[in-house]
Amino acid sequence: MPVTNLQKAEGRSELARRSQENLLKAVLLLAGPVIVEMAMQSTVGIADVAMVGRLSPAAIAAVGLCNQIYMLALTVFAALRTGTTVLVAHMVGADDIEGANLAARQSLILALIIAFVLAGIGVMFPAAGMQLLGAEPDVIEVGIGYMRWKAISVIFAILLMIATGILRGCGDTLTSMYANATVNIINIALNWVFIYGKLGMPAMGAAGAGFSTMIARAVGAAIMMAVLVKGRSSVRVTWRGDNRINWPILKRVLNIGLPAAGEQAMMRGAQVFFTSIITS
Repeated sequence: MPVTNLQKAEGRSELARRSQENLLKAVLLLAGPVIVEMAMQSTVGIADVAMVGRLSPAAIAAVGLCNQIYMLALTVFAALRTGTTVLVAHMVGADDIEGANLAARQSLILALIIAFVLAGIGVMFPAAGMQLLGAEPDVIEVGIGYMRWKAISVIFAILLMIATGILRGCGDTLTSMYANATVNIINIALNWVFIYGKLGMPAMGAAGAGFSTMIARAVGAAIMMAVLVKGRSSVRVTWRGDNRINWPILKRVLNIGLPAAGEQAMMRGAQVFFTSIITS
């Protein structure tokens, strides 16, 4: 029996419907872990605020304000992460694995240089940001210890961010979700130990929350870097060869990522402003 035009049209319609379903499923498989991961990134700071809440109002204000300053500093790296994701995805799609490896390594090198500078500033001048935003003296006094540890944790947070961007470019969004889940579990457990002085450890108060965050971020960064160094994704990061700054590659990364970073910086800046009003 010959196939009619109507049957052909119905066949094409069914094929299109199945293609849309497969596309939607692929999008959800990629986007779902990203949504969960982004929610967990905020949970670390929320857990710190919640768990120092039993100490004093000044501790709550100090941790909340320091977290806003910390997140504002991290927007510097949003351009690197976004640009790295797009460039790595483009190169992996073009089967240029060597180029993807180079882009990943260059982004990590630049991120670490900036991270060490920011961490040094935060450790040497922990009160500067709070003073600039008009925090009360008791809030600044409590926040100094917390801010110093958070400043050190910037180094590990940046490694985690850029590694996440690299793996997203390879189509792997699950690994970073698991790494961030590990960070949250470790942070909450260590907060209980170091804020309140459990298991024979000294009670560090708000500074203990910052110390716990630093340890948790370090573990998360180690997990992500192990995945990249061992080459468990399309990209493998190695430190052999020429590790000098490659500006043509980084220019491509930043040209893609800077608009996204600008948007996030404005949003974070507004949050810092409103938080400073509340805590002053």
